[in-house]
Amino acid sequence: MPGTVEELTIEQRRAITRRLAPLYIAGALQSFQLWFAVEKPFQASIGMTQTQMALLAVVVNITLITSNIPLGVLADRWSRKGLLMVGGAISSVSSIIAVESHGFLAYTVAMVFFALCVAALSGGYDSVVYDTTLEETRDGSSFRRFYGRLRFFEGVALAISSILGGVVAATFEPRSAYLISAPFAAASVIALAFFREPVRHRHKSEDIAHSRLTASLKQLVLQRDTRWVVIALIVVTVGSSLMSQLDQLWLLALALPLPFYGPVNAAILASLGLGGHFAGMSRSTRNDIYVASSVLILSFGLLVKNDVSVIVAQCVTLGGLTFLAISLGQRLHAAIPSDVRTSTSSAVATLGMLVFAPTALLFGRLCETVTVFHAAWMAVTICGLSLLCVVWAHRASRVA
Repeated sequence: MPGTVEELTIEQRRAITRRLAPLYIAGALQSFQLWFAVEKPFQASIGMTQTQMALLAVVVNITLITSNIPLGVLADRWSRKGLLMVGGAISSVSSIIAVESHGFLAYTVAMVFFALCVAALSGGYDSVVYDTTLEETRDGSSFRRFYGRLRFFEGVALAISSILGGVVAATFEPRSAYLISAPFAAASVIALAFFREPVRHRHKSEDIAHSRLTASLKQLVLQRDTRWVVIALIVVTVGSSLMSQLDQLWLLALALPLPFYGPVNAAILASLGLGGHFAGMSRSTRNDIYVASSVLILSFGLLVKNDVSVIVAQCVTLGGLTFLAISLGQRLHAAIPSDVRTSTSSAVATLGMLVFAPTALLFGRLCETVTVFHAAWMAVTICGLSLLCVVWAHRASRVA
C-alpha cells in the first residue's frame, strides 16, 4: 500500500522530516516544563491537601471538557498552527501566574490557564502530522512513524526539564521552576511560525463542516470497528491522565526526598517518549494487545510500598498507554474527514476527560481515607479495561 513506512522513499522521508522539524522543536519547547517535577511538593508547600490536589485535577478537567471541542472547531475553521501558537503563549502566562500564587485559589487560576493551553493543543499536533503525511504521500499510514517521533522529542524534553526542575527546586525553591519554564513555552510560538501548515481542512464552509462533524461522530459510534477504538481511547485517556496528573501522590506517600523528584519524574515522563518511539516502530495492531497485557501485569507494582516497584510500574504504565494512544489514534484519524479532524479528535478526548473527572476525585479521596497504594487498585482496573477494549477493537477491525 502506498505511503506505508516501508515504502516511503528517502526523499519523502526527508521532505516530511524537514517540514515537521519546526513542529518537533515547538513540541519539545512546550514540553520543557521544569515545574512538572515538583508540582505536588509545591502544592503541599502552599498548604494544599491531597483532596484539594485531586479537586484541582477535577477543575482542570472541567476546563478541558468545556473548552476542548470549541477550540478544536476553531482550529479546523481558523488555523491549527495558529491555535498551537496561542497554546504556547497561554502556557507561558500560566507559569507566571503560578509564580505569584500562595494558596489554593491563586494556583487554581494558574492551572485553569494551563488547562486552556492543553485544550488549545489537544488534537492539534496529531491532526497536522496526519494531514502533512497525507499531503506529502497521499496516504496517512506513515502517521505513526512521524507522530511517534514527535512524542519522542516531547518525552526527551520532559525528562531533561524534570531533572533540571529537581535541581532548581533543591537549590532555590520549587517556585523558581515555574519562572524558568515561562520563556521556553513562549519560544515555541517562534518555532511554530516557521511551520508550513497543511490546508486540506479548509475547503468546507462552516455549515457543511458542522454537519460533517456530527456525521463523523455518529459514524465513529455506530460502526463496530471504530466504536471500540473510541472506547479504548477513552479508557487510555483516563489511565494516562491519572498517571501523569496524580503520579506524584505515590512519591509523597513514599516520603521521597525533594532532590529525587527531578530524576524520578524524568524517568516517568521519558516513558512518554519511549512509548512514542516504539509506537512508531510497530507494524501490527496485534502489538497493541501485547503492550496492553504488559501494562496490566506491571501495573500491580503500584500496589506495593516500594520505591523501585512504584517507579517501574509508573514508567511502564504511562509509556504503554502512550503507545496505545498513538496506535489507536492512527486508526481514529483514518476514519475522520480532514476538515473536522481536530474537532472530532478533541471530542473523543473530551469524553475521556468526562470520565476522568469523577475518577480523579474518587482517587484523591481514597488516598486520604486509606492510602495511595490501596487507591492504586483503580489504576490496575483501568489498565485491565484498556486490555479488554484493545482486544475487542482488534477483533472488530478483523471482522470489518
